Amino acid sequence: MLFITMIAFAVVPLFLGVATVFTFRKTRLARGFFIFMLFISVWQLDVAILYGYEWWTPEQIDRLFRFFRFGFIMLGPASLYIAHIVYHDLEGPKTVKRRFGRLVEHLVSIRFILIYYAFSFIVYLLGWSSKGIEKLYYVEHPQNAKYLYPIYGEFQFLIAVVLVIFLCSLILCLVISRSVINRHMRFFFLVFCVVSFLAGIVGVFNLAEDKGLYPSGIAVMIFSITIFAVYNRMNANTIQDMNTELLGQKEFLRKMIDMNPNYIYAKDSQGNFSLANLAMARLYGKSPDELIGCNERELSAISGSSSFGIWDRDRRLLEGMEETVGLEEKFVDAQGHLKWVRVSKMPIHTSGGKQLLCIATDITDYKRYQEQIINLAYHDSLTGLPNRLLYNNRLAEAITTSEPGRLAVMFLDLDRFKLINDTFNHTTGDLLLKLVAERLQKCLRPSDTVSRRGGDEFNIILKDATREDAIQIANAILNVFDKPYWLDGLELYVSTSIGISIYPEDGDDVETLIRNADTAMYRAKEKGKNHYQFYTPDMNETNMRRVLLEKEMHKALEKGGFESCMVVYQPQVNVATGLLTGVEALLRWDHRELGIISPSEFIPIAEESGLIVPLGKWALRMACLQNVAWRKAGYLPVRVSVNLSPRQFRDERLMGMIEEVLEETGMDPACLELEITENMAVQGADYFVRKLAELRSLGVQLSIDDFGTGYSSLSYLNKLPVHKLKIDRSFIRDLNTSVENAEIITSIISMAHKLNLKVIAEGVETEEQLNWLAGNGCDEIQGFLISRPLQAAQLERKGMLRR
Repeated sequence: MLFITMIAFAVVPLFLGVATVFTFRKTRLARGFFIFMLFISVWQLDVAILYGYEWWTPEQIDRLFRFFRFGFIMLGPASLYIAHIVYHDLEGPKTVKRRFGRLVEHLVSIRFILIYYAFSFIVYLLGWSSKGIEKLYYVEHPQNAKYLYPIYGEFQFLIAVVLVIFLCSLILCLVISRSVINRHMRFFFLVFCVVSFLAGIVGVFNLAEDKGLYPSGIAVMIFSITIFAVYNRMNANTIQDMNTELLGQKEFLRKMIDMNPNYIYAKDSQGNFSLANLAMARLYGKSPDELIGCNERELSAISGSSSFGIWDRDRRLLEGMEETVGLEEKFVDAQGHLKWVRVSKMPIHTSGGKQLLCIATDITDYKRYQEQIINLAYHDSLTGLPNRLLYNNRLAEAITTSEPGRLAVMFLDLDRFKLINDTFNHTTGDLLLKLVAERLQKCLRPSDTVSRRGGDEFNIILKDATREDAIQIANAILNVFDKPYWLDGLELYVSTSIGISIYPEDGDDVETLIRNADTAMYRAKEKGKNHYQFYTPDMNETNMRRVLLEKEMHKALEKGGFESCMVVYQPQVNVATGLLTGVEALLRWDHRELGIISPSEFIPIAEESGLIVPLGKWALRMACLQNVAWRKAGYLPVRVSVNLSPRQFRDERLMGMIEEVLEETGMDPACLELEITENMAVQGADYFVRKLAELRSLGVQLSIDDFGTGYSSLSYLNKLPVHKLKIDRSFIRDLNTSVENAEIITSIISMAHKLNLKVIAEGVETEEQLNWLAGNGCDEIQGFLISRPLQAAQLERKGMLRR
């Protein structure tokens, strides 16, 4: 009966060790604990075998005893292995104390433990020899207990060595346990050391035959159950602490992701939210808890927004379980705002199945900024119209898709726009360009494109448009330009000239179509502006001549003068007396290779290129020098009229230039008359009047040339500080056939005389015109009836100058 009890005592530690391994999922500490309990069971079995004299023969008991004797021997390495696990794998210290730290580290190393196991195994093997254990003999205990007891041989001192090393191992474990961080682990390890030490002491009593062997069984039971209970308590408390810590960490992580401005969320395989931080939930107008379990497609349907197929891509990611991917997505939130995000998505496996973990950053502002950059790159910053780059791209695309004869290109340039900029300021000019852009857009179809090429130039693409369609749209544009523009109470009129080219007859590429439309636009300007013109091949010849003339004028300017130009003079006479009152200085260009070039051809080129400023100064200087020469030659003083071009009139250096010429030539300012065309006042009467007053302060005479053809009215004539009005030749030409022209001339003469202004009529070619003008009070005349423009010497020979 005692034998069965002792066997039961031996099985209990083994059972508890196995239960520990399976309960705690075979962790290293559980395996170490199992090994230790296994050796405890084997140690108890060698004691139990000694009570089996009723079951086996003495020889069988001897062999079994020798076989199971290694249990006690292996307890030392097993305890040291547990110390190694605590020291290296768990929350134990890496060093106990600086003085003993390296020693402890070596003692709990795997290498030392293996050496320890090897030594213990050698001691075990020696137990099979007669020098280890000689024999077993019967002992009868006073309490009627009978058992066999071993007689040890001459190597019995090894038992003491093993016992001492085992106790030293426990002392080492006790030292390590003092520095274990985890309080539950520290308590377990401390109890393990103490109970193991007590078990070792009990083992010592087994060495005395008169003490009996059964107390060791009781000690083993108490030891095993105690260690198992403490171990379980340690794990339970540790798990509880871990759960508490996990809950705290979960709450911490929850708050951390809620504080994160990025969108952090996860979806399950059905597209339902399984995780969402506060930023993500707010997009849908919910709290994070309310968003969990909701489906993105359902949320989009409820809010009436769109997810732009996001879930379809997410499902493919989950099905393929690809690695982390980064992409950009857009969706409409619950408030109806378009959102752009840059999101990283990572498919993962969890206990709940496949999940898609996502972290997204709001890049809506970046996208808007990017769109602005792209818009600036392809659109004009002032008008918002496509710029030259975008226009060229669209035209290239239109060329590839259009049928022959169904694509037109327009080139528009505003007439007299420079005058507006120079008269007022660039702010006024910019506002006008914006209004022009708006009017152009209203004249076009949705398929057409209008762009600002630069300055006051605009380009238009008319897709699927025939020549007749282009004419209709061009007329619509000209009609809207007939209406005035109102800018801060200022009424402005501006017209435009339009050139048109047709694909492919006028060009089959972008550059050619635009260039030829530009050429046609210049021809429209030459024909009086405010008109449209289709391109024809002969226009290129005109352009080549314009380029050549401009180059020749530049060459002449570089040489310091205009030797090939000359100044001629057309007489002006008093109607009543027929005497010479003045001459108008006119430019003529007799090129050595190109021949005589009409002023109507080279003056507009000089005006557009800016060469009119140095050319006008040269002409003024020549006229003044000639006037002084006539005076020195003994002729009576005669008035010389010199025309000022619009560019000269706007030039800030005009006053200084006139003063310089008068001083240099010594001419009397009263003999100089400056002619200014009336249309210079169209962009601002106040500026026009102020500039005229500045010129009059120099002492020169002022006359308004081409009066009646501009946009001004007689109502502000009294404000002009001028001396004379020159009636345009167009009124004189039709004087005898047009009652309307006659009435206009009569009104001009009457109004001028009331304001003490003289009136001169130019272009008088017949006696009938002269007689009508004389009868209606015109003061002076000028024209072929009197004389053609003459050189100075010719004028002298004709005898019209008086001494």
